[in-house]
Amino acid sequence: MTTAEYLHPVAWRALTCGALLSAATTGFAQQPIPATDMQQRLSDHTTFGIAENGYRFHIYHRADGKTFGESRERYYDVGTWTIADDGKYCRQWSKWRDGTRDCFQMYDLGQGKYRFLSVDRKYDSTFQILEGDPHGLQVKARE
Repeated sequence: MTTAEYLHPVAWRALTCGALLSAATTGFAQQPIPATDMQQRLSDHTTFGIAENGYRFHIYHRADGKTFGESRERYYDVGTWTIADDGKYCRQWSKWRDGTRDCFQMYDLGQGKYRFLSVDRKYDSTFQILEGDPHGLQVKARE
């Protein structure tokens, strides 16, 4: 785990807002990460950050397409994830977001930070990536 994981929620919000404000003021001209790169970065890795609703999240992306997530500290769910050839990252939870399938573009913000922006621009989160499942989400999400 990194020190950034333990940042106070206000510090995370400031970090997220700063990244998003920077992107907004520059017109967000970055190109989405290509599908093959995205697959490599997410498969058997955990994303952690702050969602657009202000909640912290951790999502483990197992290589077989299963996801295990934690939000709002100890609120768990399981789901699936895929990456389409056109570079969209799609996931569907069993409970969260009423089981709706959402698709995102992924952007590299630099300095180990990334952004998921949903295709419909309804969801926007900034996050970092850790190797493996350091939080044991595969076990916790099943409890």
